[in-house]
Amino acid sequence: MLNRVTIDPTIGSRDLFGETIRPREPHPVRRSRITNRPTARADQDTAAGRRLADLIRGFLAEMGNPCNSVAQADAIRAAELTCAAEDARARLLAGDGDCNAVAQRAEGKTSIDDVVKIERLARHAVRKLGLRSAANAQPPRDIMDLIA
Repeated sequence: MLNRVTIDPTIGSRDLFGETIRPREPHPVRRSRITNRPTARADQDTAAGRRLADLIRGFLAEMGNPCNSVAQADAIRAAELTCAAEDARARLLAGDGDCNAVAQRAEGKTSIDDVVKIERLARHAVRKLGLRSAANAQPPRDIMDLIA
């Protein structure tokens, strides 16, 4: 009788004592291929695919290699947006775009507005991962700072 579980969609699953019940991670055989191998989507035969795989592996390593599928999806999203932003910036700088956004969109070329938007989205996705950058890291403390 004490093992009875109540399910309320507004608060999640709770037992009789009010403790939140968290579902266990499924066995790897029952998980999708993208969850078991996050870099499966990246085509390793192209430079863009290898860059995407490198970013996915790097983000996941900085996050502590989570097996949580939501954290992996966030890392994949951040890597894909970062690759798209790098590609858009490279096309713009290579002369395949211009500052005139209306004319560029009509021709299917990259505009500076598109680059700014995709870079903002990529920066937001990376920030959502909660990684500590080297610029934000605390400098090592000196022994004289500890004594003073």
